[in-house]
Amino acid sequence: MNSGQPDESVGAGARGDQGEAAPPAKREPKRPAKKRGITRRRLLLGAAAGAGLLVVGAPIALDRGRPWLAQTVLERGAGGPTIPEPLVWFELTEQGVTLYVPKIEMGQGVHTALAQIALEELALDPEQLVVRQADTSRGFAANAQFTFGSTSVATMYQPLREAAAAVQAMLTAEAAAQLQTTPDRLTAAGGRFTVRGGDTAQGNDATRTFGQVVAAKVGAWQLPEQAPPLRPASEFTRIGTAAPRTDMRDKLTGAATYSYDARVEGMRFGAVARPPRFGAALKAGRGPQRANLTVVIDPEANFAGVVAPTRTQAWAAVRELELEWEGGTDTDSAALDALLEATSGAVVRRDGNVRRALEQGTVVEAAYRTPLAHHAHLEPIAALVAIDEPEAGQPSQSGQSGQSGQSGQSGQSGQSGQSGQSGQSGQSGQSGQSGQPSQTKRRVRAWVGTQAPGNAADALTELLGDDHAVTVYPTLLGGSFGRKGSQDAAVEAARLARAAGVPVHVGWSRTEDLQHGMYRPPTHTRLRGSVDANGRMLGVEQHSASGDIIWAVAGLPEFVRGTLGFDPGTLLGQFLPYALDGYRVVNQREQLPVPTGPWRGLGVLPNVFALESFVDELAAAAGVDPLEFRLNNLPDDEAGRRLRAVLTKAADEAGWRTGAFAGTPRRGSDGITAGAASRPGLGIACCLDHDTAVAVVAQVAVRERQIDVQRVVVAVDPGLVIDPAGARLQAVGSVVMGLSSALVERLDVAGGAVTQTNFDDYPILTMDRTPPIDVHFVASDDQPRGMGEPVLGPVAAAVANAVYAASGQRVRTLPLPAHLP
Repeated sequence: MNSGQPDESVGAGARGDQGEAAPPAKREPKRPAKKRGITRRRLLLGAAAGAGLLVVGAPIALDRGRPWLAQTVLERGAGGPTIPEPLVWFELTEQGVTLYVPKIEMGQGVHTALAQIALEELALDPEQLVVRQADTSRGFAANAQFTFGSTSVATMYQPLREAAAAVQAMLTAEAAAQLQTTPDRLTAAGGRFTVRGGDTAQGNDATRTFGQVVAAKVGAWQLPEQAPPLRPASEFTRIGTAAPRTDMRDKLTGAATYSYDARVEGMRFGAVARPPRFGAALKAGRGPQRANLTVVIDPEANFAGVVAPTRTQAWAAVRELELEWEGGTDTDSAALDALLEATSGAVVRRDGNVRRALEQGTVVEAAYRTPLAHHAHLEPIAALVAIDEPEAGQPSQSGQSGQSGQSGQSGQSGQSGQSGQSGQSGQSGQSGQSGQPSQTKRRVRAWVGTQAPGNAADALTELLGDDHAVTVYPTLLGGSFGRKGSQDAAVEAARLARAAGVPVHVGWSRTEDLQHGMYRPPTHTRLRGSVDANGRMLGVEQHSASGDIIWAVAGLPEFVRGTLGFDPGTLLGQFLPYALDGYRVVNQREQLPVPTGPWRGLGVLPNVFALESFVDELAAAAGVDPLEFRLNNLPDDEAGRRLRAVLTKAADEAGWRTGAFAGTPRRGSDGITAGAASRPGLGIACCLDHDTAVAVVAQVAVRERQIDVQRVVVAVDPGLVIDPAGARLQAVGSVVMGLSSALVERLDVAGGAVTQTNFDDYPILTMDRTPPIDVHFVASDDQPRGMGEPVLGPVAAAVANAVYAASGQRVRTLPLPAHLP
């Protein structure tokens, strides 16, 4: 499989390289896309409608309706994407077949996995399929390109197989016509058709390559009248096997383009002034006036920035700006924690009689906290925007999208109506491409590191106006984890490009990225539960408080968000999977004075940390082994059976029952201690997230308030595994990110601003502290499920539980070492 840049490519490599490829060839108009499933837009609008119904019947309907709505959100998730026709996915030329991938590659290997799915239905060798990133002009709806929530492979698996099978059927039918035979007499392999027996009406000419078939094709391709059959799983030769990454060669040779690398001829560099505290507004300002420097100061848009020939000059010039700021918050970390102490909230789960259940057995109470945290992606956010002069007869490229996703902090600009810190809100309508002809459109080309290209096009159209035809060329992302769903850099680059009259690249510094981001919100979870003498969980009462996640970026009015009473993103991982006589969950939504939003897994890490730590405490109160306690309390349904399978697999691979876990710490003269738990130094935790079952076992040693994680074992049931190597790396990456949160990460706020400036004072887990990580798959069916985030959920809890096993100390706040007694 060969990779390639989007059709409108930019130079990569040395920072000073400048160059621009020729414009892409015009494409034939695409058929209207088909709708399948419920889209994220429809789900959120449905939630809004549900809120309206709840209000009509308040207060009784509010109380009774929220648990149903919360469960509906979890079960349906974001819904399925809008599915295009096959020739939106594939381009057929004399040179071969190109697969245009709508999902964004950010290191997770999605391009490789989707290529393997396509190859399963195409008679091509891997090296014969060219894989390219689709831009916003390709014909995919915005919701198909939005890459988030462990959904890419799960939602694209079936439609991509169907599209590839349709393309193969079209090629087969055309080859049969050219060879004057019937499709059933053709065999296809390695990009070549062969007539069985070798006899055709044309004599010895019994073969055709795919390229030859395409070259001889007359007229438009016709889709099969009936959907062709798909290859049965028993005959798979690509899916489930190791495959080289499609982007490996470009990354090894330096040809891969990230948003920070984007370059075009005649471009300059932009830098933006940042407010001194969250929520501060620009009142007035002035800047230096000299040649080769463009200064933009727009208090109405809360924006000030400069354009200069080099990035160094731009950063220096922005420091020369004399700006007057007003307002904003003076909050600090302690004040943020205090906001989460409230006892109000919305009931999102109510099963059985929790009050009666808590009147029986041994009662345990505990509270858990997680701090504000940054995404810590290695590549800061960046974008390059070029605004071209209108061309005579240039067609409009602006139209409707299927769905958007993320926004930043929007506001009003006197010139454009868009703030300097934001993209368009989550459910807007413009995607940036395909519409009615116009003679006055100005072409806008944007190379953006974004998880949501359609949102970026929306944001730029909103800023620049409908007389601009926007095409977004998504680049590779050097990490993202939710942060690059917003369009900050793209909007800033466009604002500066409009003022300077030249293409402008904006790339944030590490300090800007840390201090002006959109963070994982802090959480506070209080739990009260009971367990009987036989080790059976009876009831649990739970109060979970968090800042906004989805509501921080989704475009619904505050009336709707407030009426619903909970943020959908905080629900992930929030419910115990065990059988209980009574269970009640209150979700407290707190609007914090700092920007929060999506972070890898949304609520799954903080929620599972609290819940699975508490389950260990219940097991200890009952005097039951933590593994056996979990196995005995899981329900006898599909979810329970799948969780039992991964718990058993992880425990067996870790030597939980046999003591074979290598290097299990024992009490000794070196200061490593073993607590009273039955498996010293071992901790276990599990969760079900994105319909993927995960269990994690961690081994730790504790010494002088230091936690040494010595080994991690993961068992995961993600359904059908498309790319085992890529899936394993996803699990390893989740473990590393979970360990980083468990051991070192905490973002501090003082005087209304983040205090950290770089990785020296905001450390992340380093390679020397990363333990061996063993990953084992427990496949359960023939449909792939989410893999990018679920493994993250149990990691911190497994480590915390192992700390108790090793030291006898319960630590209920992350990062764990900072709160060891």
